[in-house]
Amino acid sequence: MRDWDEPYEKFYRAVQNDFQDFVKDNEKFLFEEDPRPMRKKVEKHWIQKSIKHPGALRAELGIKEGHTIPLAKLDKATHSSKPIVREQANLAKTLRGFHKT
Repeated sequence: MRDWDEPYEKFYRAVQNDFQDFVKDNEKFLFEEDPRPMRKKVEKHWIQKSIKHPGALRAELGIKEGHTIPLAKLDKATHSSKPIVREQANLAKTLRGFHKT
């Protein structure tokens, strides 16, 4: 062993020991499985399942059957004080974007 290898050897051993101590102290954290759930798979037919009462939003907004809901009324409904109306309006805005012409 050369003279200049010794300080590096000491440093290497010190770092290695520190790392081993770190692993021992944090073993539970490092090797434990992630408690957060995995992202759910997207359900098939989620649109059909989300529309429980067709026409309920239209009736709530006072629009006659057969007429489209104006975008201004949909925007207003997304800020409604009723949570169900808010959800229905947000869903209607989402579904409006799916329409193909």
